[in-house]
Amino acid sequence: MALVFQHCETCGTRYASRTVRSKHCSQACRQRACRAAKQVNAVPVTPATPQLTKNEGSNTMSKQTPETPKQSQLFQPDPEHLKMLQDFAVERYKQDIQCDIEGRECIGALEQFDIEHLHCALDKYHELVSAGYTPSDKYLPVSVPGPFALIIMYLLKPEEVQEAEISAIRANIEAAYLEQLSTDKNLAIEKEIESQLASERRKVQQAKLESEAKAEQAMRDRVRAEVLAALGGGQ
Repeated sequence: MALVFQHCETCGTRYASRTVRSKHCSQACRQRACRAAKQVNAVPVTPATPQLTKNEGSNTMSKQTPETPKQSQLFQPDPEHLKMLQDFAVERYKQDIQCDIEGRECIGALEQFDIEHLHCALDKYHELVSAGYTPSDKYLPVSVPGPFALIIMYLLKPEEVQEAEISAIRANIEAAYLEQLSTDKNLAIEKEIESQLASERRKVQQAKLESEAKAEQAMRDRVRAEVLAALGGGQ
């Protein structure tokens, strides 16, 4: 089934879904919408009479300032959704193997080392472990039979390197998320502007047609009156 791109009814984020019936981009937004629906459907409470406060040293009574309405959450960043995107990217990073081949670039916590001859592999392994690399429980060293006895090793990058790359990943995800949010907002604004302009054009066109019809009828009535007058005032 093809993916359908639509906007979350809660936070406004543009997301891909396999069904047009989907209304929310994440479980967090779905739960937020459910809580809002429960509040709307709750038994209404009789609004309390505005409290009056008496200023000290005077008999003046004044109403308390009403609470300022909250800003619409449409197209506002959703910290929970952003964190979910970042966590997903970080988990993928931890499982991926670094690749620097042009066109296939991939950043990962694991690095692959292809070394010829066993003694060279042992020397390289000692060098890397001394530099902070650690063995991977998932990818064990592999020996490829051949004239040069190729040894392939997979080692985890040093902790400080991983932390720096994870920080960069989170920053890139946040930047891309905010940029997409801004793009979607601008598209929605332009769409709404075009919709309202079209509505205004229809109103202007309708008013013009009505005005022309009235002018046509007034001219017809005037000419009719003149014709009747020329014929002797008959009806």
